[in-house]
Formats: sequence, structure tokens, C-alpha cells
Amino acid sequence: MPGTINDLVTLQRGTTYQSALLERPGPYLLGLASIARDGGFRYGNLKTYGGESPEKLLLRPGDIYVSLKDVTQSGDVLGAVSRVPDDISLGRLTQDTLKLIPRNPNVNVSYLYWVLRTPAYRDFCRSRAIGTTNLSLSREDFLGFEIPDLSKERLAVLSILESIESKIDINRRLNTTLDAMARSIFKNSLKETCKEQRLEDLCEIFDGPHATPKTVSQGPIFLGISNLSDGLLDLSATRHVTEQDFKKWTKRVTPTAGDIVFSYETRLGEAARIPKGLLCCLGRRMGLLRPKTNGISSVTLLYAYLSSTFQDVIRARTIHGSTVDRIPLIEMGEFPILVPATETERRIAPVLESLRERMEQSFSESRTLASLRDLLLPKLMSGELQIRAVEKAVASAL
Repeated sequence: MPGTINDLVTLQRGTTYQSALLERPGPYLLGLASIARDGGFRYGNLKTYGGESPEKLLLRPGDIYVSLKDVTQSGDVLGAVSRVPDDISLGRLTQDTLKLIPRNPNVNVSYLYWVLRTPAYRDFCRSRAIGTTNLSLSREDFLGFEIPDLSKERLAVLSILESIESKIDINRRLNTTLDAMARSIFKNSLKETCKEQRLEDLCEIFDGPHATPKTVSQGPIFLGISNLSDGLLDLSATRHVTEQDFKKWTKRVTPTAGDIVFSYETRLGEAARIPKGLLCCLGRRMGLLRPKTNGISSVTLLYAYLSSTFQDVIRARTIHGSTVDRIPLIEMGEFPILVPATETERRIAPVLESLRERMEQSFSESRTLASLRDLLLPKLMSGELQIRAVEKAVASAL
């Protein structure tokens, strides 16, 4: 499949939408927020749209779409591609995204997708970025990127990448199911007996650094608000810091297993628990809750934070600024939070912990697979790979 992107696909740009029609029945809006850093689909606060959606703007499972802009200077989503997953039955382009439409049935769309996930392509996009505040990539530059031939070696790499992606998606769906079960157990426990406490009575509250270090390709993970996704940590696309910067960024607090990390600016209400073995530091707009030793368990604290009652408290006490909304950390300790009575909490905590541990095992497996995927992606361009060695590594991870 030699040639450029232009030889393989045409582009269909999306259009604006009416915000008043959000959350009404209709397709999911798939804009910049649905594209993970450096490519891939990003779950999170997806919204449906009940307005006009012509057929040419619709996206279905397997369709590929791209962003030719980035509202930041990092270029993380500039030229980044995403593929509609099977559980998003219908999506709609926005003014920020474009659909890739194969010119003929012989185009191997999966191969194109993975080539556009490679570091070589991402470097290509950043090197051709235009703009000072917001970045953009011209259609001509995007369409001019050259796609290597689909050799036997590259076909083998493609097959392995698809297997990895499939397993990561299975793990994600499993975690979503387990999380729903845990939330239901916690909600029902409050119907039995509950008590209202101040948040600071249950945990210590820490603020993260108010700056962003230079990120690198390997090292301790730099947690940002984009890593929070519906009560879970999403590390499908992560940034890293050097060991030296890690020491600087953990002077206030070093996240450890059982800590609860949350966003206090934008994406308010999002939180997740730090799993075992994750070496990380907090990014901007991130806070941390550390349960007190004589209080409730960390898993109960997490689901109390995610509960509808505490989410209502967050909304009621949010400070609405001219640029972003935020939780006033200085007042957060006084926030009221509902938790199960002591005996009930002791009974449900082991059940919640068991569910969460299974989720964290799945999470760890996905992190290993994602690391293998990232090691494989450069080989898709070079075509150099010892297939048996990689297949063995993937088999052991699965």
C-alpha cells in the first residue's frame, strides 16, 4: 500500500453544533476531547447531540478521524487520529475533527490507523505545526505523509497491535462493569445507615504543584487531569518525567497506593485511586486525598467522593471563574460527605476492595500491554522485528 495519505483517503470536515442540544438523544460528539494524547480513542465525558447530523458527518465503529489542530502548545493531539470503538454505535464529527474516507475498498484502514499512531508520524505533525497560541496542521502536510508498503513483517506487527488493542479494550469494559457494581454497593449501603462528616475528618488533603515540568518518553508517570476517566485512571496515553524532576514534583506529596487523586480545576468531580506499583507525581490542577489511619478505608472514601451526594456538594461549592471553574481547596476540608455507618462500612469495605483489586490487576495488565504496543509502533515504520520474540512477550502479558 505505497503512497501518501492522499492516495488512500479523502477528508470530510465536521461542523459546529448547538450547545443547547447537548445531552439529547442522538450520536456522541467526537471532538478533540475524544482523541487521546498521541492518538487513540479517549473515553470520558462524552456527550450526545440531538441536533441535525447529516450522514456525511456521522461516524461508526471502525471509522478513523483526525484533529488538525491543538488548543495547547504541546501538540499532543495535533494530527492525532482516533478510531471509533465498537461500543460507540454512532458518533458525529465536530468543527475540530475530520473523517478519513477510504478511496477504495482495498485500503487497509487498520494499517493506516496504526501508521498514524507511530512516533515517526507524530514527529512529522509536530515539525509542521503552525501557530503560536493554538497549533494547526495544514491539510496538504497531513495528506502528504508517506505510508510505507505493507510488507510481511509489517503485517505481522499489525496483527500483534490489533491483538493488544483488543485485550486492552476487554480490560476496560471489565473495569467499567466492576466499577458499576462497586458504585451500586456503596449507594445501597447509604440507604441502610449513614453519617455526615467533614472531608478533613476522613483524610488529609494535598495540593499538587502549580507548574508543569518538561516531559520525556520514559520515567515516572506525570499524572494530569486527562488521566482521570469516570472514577478510573486512564493511562492509555501518558507523559513521563525525569528522575530529577520527579523529586521536585513530589516535595509536597508522593502519591502512594490507596491515595485518591482528583481534579480541582476543570473536569470537577473526577477522582481515581492510585494502584499498587504506580510511580507517579501530580500534575497541575490535581489534588490528593490520603485517608487517615483511624478512618474509613481508601476504597470507601473513593466511592463516597464519586457518590451523587458529594458530587452535588462539589457543584454547589464550585467557584465559577472567567476561564475555568475550580474547587476552593482551602475550603474543601469543610465539605460535608456522606459515608456508611461504621459497622456497615466494615462489612462492605472488603467487597469493594475485592472489586477494586480486580480492576487494578486489569489496569496493570493494560499498562504492560500499552508499553509493548509503544515499543512495537516504531517497528511498523522500520519493518524490522523479531516476530517470535514479540509474540512470546505478548502471550506472557495476556
